[in-house]
Amino acid sequence: MSESDRAGSVPGPRAWFIAMRPWSFTAAAVPILFGTGLAALEGSLNPWLFALTLLGGIALQAATNLHNTYGDYISRVDTPDSAVTCPQLVDGSFRPEAMYRAGWLALGCAGLLGLVLTWTCGPLVLLFGGVGALGGYLYTNGKKPYKYVGLGPLFVFMLMGPLMALPAYFIQTGRLAPAPAFGSLGIACLVAAIMHANDLRDIAHDRAAGIHTLAMLLGRGRAVGLFAGLTFGAFAILGLSWAGGLLPWPCLAPFILLPGLTGKLRRILPPDADLIDLEGWTAKFHFQFGLLLTTGLAAAKLSA
Repeated sequence: MSESDRAGSVPGPRAWFIAMRPWSFTAAAVPILFGTGLAALEGSLNPWLFALTLLGGIALQAATNLHNTYGDYISRVDTPDSAVTCPQLVDGSFRPEAMYRAGWLALGCAGLLGLVLTWTCGPLVLLFGGVGALGGYLYTNGKKPYKYVGLGPLFVFMLMGPLMALPAYFIQTGRLAPAPAFGSLGIACLVAAIMHANDLRDIAHDRAAGIHTLAMLLGRGRAVGLFAGLTFGAFAILGLSWAGGLLPWPCLAPFILLPGLTGKLRRILPPDADLIDLEGWTAKFHFQFGLLLTTGLAAAKLSA
């Protein structure tokens, strides 16, 4: 795209919506659904509070995605070859400063929703939201983005697991509990696996950019082993949550996904296996796992 074309083009609403990566919104929706589902199982469900929580979580995810696109571009991590799902800056269709401002706008929307929930449910909501906002921004921005020093999957594990499920539960019940904290660790394993799959695919690009992701530090073989550990770990945590009485037996429904997981792992184990679709596959698997898990909570509630 020429400079004149770039200056004259103004992205429309559809282009901005795609820039937010709406297919990734399930990463925020699943832990919120899980935390709210646990509260509903205990007899606490306010649909309006749930709607505000879900919208706030999605706005926070959108802000993180926009700032992530900006940060990777400014740091020269993204290239036309590597930025497959977020090409808006490398292909010149968006201006970097517009992307950055849009990220803050989305974060402001999340903040307004968070303030309403804080007013209604207490200051602990503000603490959870502040940690989430800071963690999302610092992923690829700030003086030392944690993605670039191999800490991405670890931070995402906490931010998109218990730090979303626990406040969703608290907003409905007014208390904290071990079930949403420990039970959401399986979801956290899978959302961390999504980020790790992205890093696995991009090892060569990230090495050329001079950053250090966990997948690069481990090397392909061990990184694939970590991916297997994260995905199987989700099922181990689910089984322990049921055995410990934190979750009812219908929540074991995700175990029907195990054959598909083992088949996928067999296909990616060879050192020359193509990993181009691994991130998308893992995101879909995370959504299926979360959907079956929350369906199990609904089934337990209906049968109670």
